Amino acid sequence: MLEDDMEAEKVDNWLFTEEALTRMRRATHDRTLQVLHGASGECSERRQGARDPPKPLSPDESSLLVQLHLQRLQELCRKCGAPSDVLWTSIVFFQRFYVVRSPMEFFPQQMMFACVHLATKIEEVHEITLDALFEHAEAFGVDESLKAKVAGLEMHLLEALGFALLVEPKPDIALRMLAEELQRLPAWGGVARGLALHPESMESTWQEVLSGAEQLLVHLSIRTDAILQMPASLLITAALGSVLARHLSLGSDAGHLLNILQSLLESSVEDCQKATIRSMFQGALQDIERVSSLGEITDDSVKETVRNALRCHRAFELLRAKADERHEANRKERKRRWGEMKDENAGICLHLLRRALPS
Repeated sequence: MLEDDMEAEKVDNWLFTEEALTRMRRATHDRTLQVLHGASGECSERRQGARDPPKPLSPDESSLLVQLHLQRLQELCRKCGAPSDVLWTSIVFFQRFYVVRSPMEFFPQQMMFACVHLATKIEEVHEITLDALFEHAEAFGVDESLKAKVAGLEMHLLEALGFALLVEPKPDIALRMLAEELQRLPAWGGVARGLALHPESMESTWQEVLSGAEQLLVHLSIRTDAILQMPASLLITAALGSVLARHLSLGSDAGHLLNILQSLLESSVEDCQKATIRSMFQGALQDIERVSSLGEITDDSVKETVRNALRCHRAFELLRAKADERHEANRKERKRRWGEMKDENAGICLHLLRRALPS
């Protein structure tokens, strides 16, 4: 099994520079290929005339497959009525998992169910059980018989995440708090006048803005690596600023609004970090502009990639099955030896007891 052959990843806060993220993924990819080639070589030695070994995915193909199933993960949450906290947590889990694990080793179709199931536990949404998730399995091409396999993926998911399961802040709450803080600022008055908002429509307008910002944030986190490269609070702020500037037609006030939001971010860090925050904020705004032009990934565009990934996945399932067999055999051997040792000790105690009794 791949985890047994690799060093534990030292990931503290799950935030990477672009270079560090590329290095981490390349290391994961290379380790996966090494194990896959070893497994293929072992099979070919044992079986003459075996068919060609599975074709490994390229890093780009792996990334495309992960993004496709992130789209499906969002749809799964919608179908089962999962609240936004569950959607957000499961997206973060899924993105982090595939930094340190490869879709060749763990096929994303099954892992998305495992991520949503774990997220429902963490967010204490007890009504969405694994059975409830599998009521929608057919729509995603997942067979009911895979339910036990999905349940078995939870430990692999926990280990890959380093058992870091608290995902904060949550977008919906953070957006509401940010909007409230923004409206309390003296500088907001001028922007609000430019918006010509009427008091009676203020609440519904803000609700529309917050909903749009949350949807934009989810789309950004599915189609880009933003959630792995920037703090969630910064992405949330950028999403709110982008929606306000774009959909409320601020015109010349748009730059002023974004400066206000940027100042809010900078006020929470040391002076030496302000330039970094400023750069990240501008980068997040650029990513948001870019992601709006990206269409969805279609099944037809990854048909061949899916076939190759499934063949690789089956090779790793065989490795895991063999590892389980070895573990079970070792457990039985330890149990047998323990039984023999108990019998031997019992015999020694009985012998000593008999010697101690008067004749």
